[in-house]
Amino acid sequence: LSDASKSQKTHGYCIIGAGPAGIQLGHFLYHGGRDYIIFERNSHAGSFFEKFPRHRQLISLNKRSVRDGRAHDFAFRHDWNSLIDMRENGTVPVTKRSKELFPPAD
Repeated sequence: LSDASKSQKTHGYCIIGAGPAGIQLGHFLYHGGRDYIIFERNSHAGSFFEKFPRHRQLISLNKRSVRDGRAHDFAFRHDWNSLIDMRENGTVPVTKRSKELFPPAD
C-alpha cells in the first residue's frame, strides 16, 4: 500500500453538506454512536443560513398551535423550522422562541 492510502481513514457514514439536513443527520448519528464525517465546502457549518432565505425570514410558517384534540406528534410534524434534538433539555423549538408567523432567519 502507498503511504497516502495507509493514512486515509474510513467512516461508516459520509454526509455531504453541513446545511440544515446535514446538521440534523450528524446530530442523529452522533447520538446514535455512529462513525461519521461531514464534508462542507464552506469554512463552517450552517453557512447556508448566511445566504438563504434571501428575504431573511424562514420560509415555513411557524405553526405554534394546532387544533384542539391533535396530538403532540401532529404539531411536531408541522414544525419545519426547528432541528430535532435528541438531548432531554436540548434546543428550544422555534415555535417556543418566536410568536411571528414567519420568524426572521437572523
